[in-house]
Amino acid sequence: MNSIHFLVFGRFPTEKAYGGHLISNAKSFVENGYKVNVYYPSTNNSKTIDLDPNEYYSISDNINFTEIRHRDITGTAVYNYLPKIIQSLLWSISGIFWAIKVKRDRENQPAVLWSTNPNLLLFSSYSNDPLIVELHGAARYIQRISLKCITIYRRKHIFVATTESILDYAQNLTEYSLHLPNAVDSRIFKPSRKKNNKITFGYVGMFETYGVEKGIYATIDIFSKVLETTDDFELVIMGGPDELLSKYKQYVENLPIKSKITFVPYGTQQDAADKMSKLDVGLVPYPKSKHMTDFSSPLKFHEYASSGCAIIASDIKSNKEVEKQGYSISYYSSESEYEQRILDFIKGKDSLVEDSEVNLETAEKNSWNKRTDTVINKLKRL
Repeated sequence: MNSIHFLVFGRFPTEKAYGGHLISNAKSFVENGYKVNVYYPSTNNSKTIDLDPNEYYSISDNINFTEIRHRDITGTAVYNYLPKIIQSLLWSISGIFWAIKVKRDRENQPAVLWSTNPNLLLFSSYSNDPLIVELHGAARYIQRISLKCITIYRRKHIFVATTESILDYAQNLTEYSLHLPNAVDSRIFKPSRKKNNKITFGYVGMFETYGVEKGIYATIDIFSKVLETTDDFELVIMGGPDELLSKYKQYVENLPIKSKITFVPYGTQQDAADKMSKLDVGLVPYPKSKHMTDFSSPLKFHEYASSGCAIIASDIKSNKEVEKQGYSISYYSSESEYEQRILDFIKGKDSLVEDSEVNLETAEKNSWNKRTDTVINKLKRL
């Protein structure tokens, strides 16, 4: 069987990490000889990016995109006023109905199915379809039931865990589990020549996850303190949503740091890669929230590294796990340490070059293609 369907239920294409994660996986299966199809729902959500997936993700690979018509409940006015638990349940039920439409569209054609949502896999699959569940967190509500049903009624399945906490969770469900952190597509993320002598620090990505702000305010405050010592740096902040980007701009309006910061709206995946390629140091200042500590395996580390960046990151559990892959990362546990890591790179440019070289070399070993090789070998043994 050399056909695989990727299932994504939500806004697509999307600036969020799950879109890049899915597309990177899809490309790597193409490289491994698979015929790849990506199923996604139509949506009337105003936040959906109005671009063809091929254009947004700069795809030249042989990937087929299939939009399945669906009424998006998140685009209705009443949805936003419902309690969170009701929103989650309605969203899950809506996803199940969409998955049934996918199953009808497939017309019993055999294929491997991939998703981060177990509901989609259970209700769009036939009994003999091999399933790949990319777990990005502990399942809740209906997804928990779907995971249990997959282990019972879908004999051919693999659970892929991106962090050690998720692996522990997966191993309690099934013996068919793999621990595979995220990887990188070096064809997109690659270094370029720096344009000036000042060190450029930067954050590229979404500004919040599940409503938790990802450390940008704290980063602005820290660089304001650094400015009291030296002005030999620049700071780039690129991402979204636009409302939060506007708030950051307002926040620095009366700060001395204002002239040192460039704010950039999030564009296509290629836009993000181009911006990363011009950075000297990539920042991952994530706070200690449950999701980020236990379940987040940021693509950012790998993309910064493949772009030739040194990296500064908070020392939360999931961030620390990335170090085991061989990257050189400067961790901090407090605001004073964060400030010191920044000053170390400004004053010690030799260590900056050393970290960059180590990260480039390590990123080459952590490609999506090699990651997918491991998954395919596991599939063959099912």
